[in-house]
Amino acid sequence: MPELHKLLKYQIDKYIAKDPDLEHLNVFFKIVSDTYSNFDRDKQITEHAFQISESEYQYILKSLTVENEIKQASIKKIQNAILKLDNNSSELLMEEDLLKTINFLEEKVSLAKEIENELIKAKEFAENASSAKSDFLSVMSHEIRTPLNAIIGNIHVLEGEEVLPHQHEYISTLKISANNLLNLINDILDFNKIEDGKIVFDEKDLDIRTLVGNIKKSNKFKADERGNQIKIMFDEDIPEFIIGDDVRLNQILNNLVSNSIKFTQNGKIVIEVNLLSKLDDKLFLDFSIKDNGIGIKKDKISQIFERFTQANSNITRQYGGSGL
Repeated sequence: MPELHKLLKYQIDKYIAKDPDLEHLNVFFKIVSDTYSNFDRDKQITEHAFQISESEYQYILKSLTVENEIKQASIKKIQNAILKLDNNSSELLMEEDLLKTINFLEEKVSLAKEIENELIKAKEFAENASSAKSDFLSVMSHEIRTPLNAIIGNIHVLEGEEVLPHQHEYISTLKISANNLLNLINDILDFNKIEDGKIVFDEKDLDIRTLVGNIKKSNKFKADERGNQIKIMFDEDIPEFIIGDDVRLNQILNNLVSNSIKFTQNGKIVIEVNLLSKLDDKLFLDFSIKDNGIGIKKDKISQIFERFTQANSNITRQYGGSGL
């Protein structure tokens, strides 16, 4: 008998060798059939399990490949963004190393935080300096206003006294100058209002001719010292009274006239006011201050609007001023 599987040999010995009748053969065949059936079933289960495992393996492998591609693409995008911000980092980012990229970003974030802290400190310093300046201007304007009010009060007293006829003009000029100085002190407070965005222009009746005439009077003494004449030219179509902010207008015109006097010797300063147009209840006036002083070269005109700048450095020594 050929060499048989021990299980099959056991079954033959048990059911056939002693009494090989048909009933025992049927039992034997049934056992062998069941064994093959179980084998086929186990084989199918094994093959199915293998197919499932292979499918899962391929799916996981594909997912990992996609994730890796996404990771590499993300690293590339991050590196390109970094290179746009900092060209010096090109050598550091040559390798597609996520850890290096993260470390680089951490360094940049840390540096950005340090810069942010410095900016916060600078901002706080600037705010404190601005607050100190505002406090100083407020205190000084009040301190200066106190003796100035006393001067203006004494001028009012002098107006009521008997003085020589030619002294009336002096007192009037002194009064105008004192009031202009008081307005200037008030403007120092307005400077703080401008920074806070709280400046409001006045709208009240003003006699424009009297306002310009007072500017002439207050600057007459300085003009006479330099041998200058001040002439006023008014458009006859301008009404006697208009509505506006006399303090701001006075400040602008007075600054321009005094500047013309400073840079003119034995000449003429002309204050000219013309009516440009009229729209409903609004008037558009043109104010011009002309003089025949040293003038400004055309190529230097743009420079005079810079802070602390004058057209010629010799002007400061000859005429004074800081180009404010």
